Amino acid sequence: MQRGKTGKGAYLDIAIADVVLSLMTTHVAVESGSGEQHGLAKLSRGYVYYGIYRTQDNRYVSLGALESKFWDNFCLAVERKQWLSARMSLQREDNPIFQE
Repeated sequence: MQRGKTGKGAYLDIAIADVVLSLMTTHVAVESGSGEQHGLAKLSRGYVYYGIYRTQDNRYVSLGALESKFWDNFCLAVERKQWLSARMSLQREDNPIFQE
């Protein structure tokens, strides 16, 4: 923002542990209210839009397309238009989208 306003950049020293700690309050609130001990269900229940996948060259890629617009962009980028409606499907062996 400073560069946008003044044309000069800035050095930011941010401790990632502090940031992560502040983000944990959401998880603590969910656990306190629901008893769920494994984080937010949309991030830990195995939906196809959020996970780590093995690639054809035996490497790995992380996908975090939580919002519809990101899932849509991902599907179009990998030329899998038929996946568009499957965003909320589960990572299960009987799910053809997950198997592809």
